[in-house]
Amino acid sequence: MTDPNNPSINQASGGFIPYKTIKLWKEVLILLVFTLGLFSIGIFIGNTYFWNQFDQTPLLDKQYQSAMEKVKQNPDSAANHVDFGWALFQKGQYNEALAEYKKATELDEKNFQAYLNLGIAYQQVDKIDIAITTLQKAIELAPKSYEAHYYLGLSYQRNGKLDQALEELFLADKLHPGSTKIIYDIGQLHEKMGSLEEAKKDYQDALNFDPQYTLAQEALSRLGGVK
Repeated sequence: MTDPNNPSINQASGGFIPYKTIKLWKEVLILLVFTLGLFSIGIFIGNTYFWNQFDQTPLLDKQYQSAMEKVKQNPDSAANHVDFGWALFQKGQYNEALAEYKKATELDEKNFQAYLNLGIAYQQVDKIDIAITTLQKAIELAPKSYEAHYYLGLSYQRNGKLDQALEELFLADKLHPGSTKIIYDIGQLHEKMGSLEEAKKDYQDALNFDPQYTLAQEALSRLGGVK
């Protein structure tokens, strides 16, 4: 039965689809498309900024396994022990890393990377005196290594030898200009030595290279900025 005054009535014989039903389905379809869009955006953001962070542990485990296998296959390679030591260091196993770096220096007394990493590891476990002598050995092997001078400077600082620390950090900055981290640490050292105006300039220099460097921003704000 049809009603000519109401064409939206659905006919049992396959007539008109109700207007309200069509409108409802349109709204459902729009909502579905909108939901899928939000879901896609959420997947992108999560994969970019959050979920990938949880892949780091498996990656470290893979690096650890790979480095360990190389040592097993060729235990006489100093480079293999250095790589395995680094894998251990990244996992926070500092004493085990020390053992690997020591083995590397025994196998190759001229291996700069072994001495550098060994010195950093000693520093990490608060054995500062031996860290200093080890890093000095690294510098003998590679006098122009900014990393060796940098970490030696940090070791001197922790040992209370501030003038020597400043000299090493200046050398590191000269060998590797533009490093905000090195410049910031020079500022920290100047501040510790009471040279506040010098420290302010250092923090400002760091910000000149990287305006978003938060530590330098906070330090400069704390000291009242550059006059």
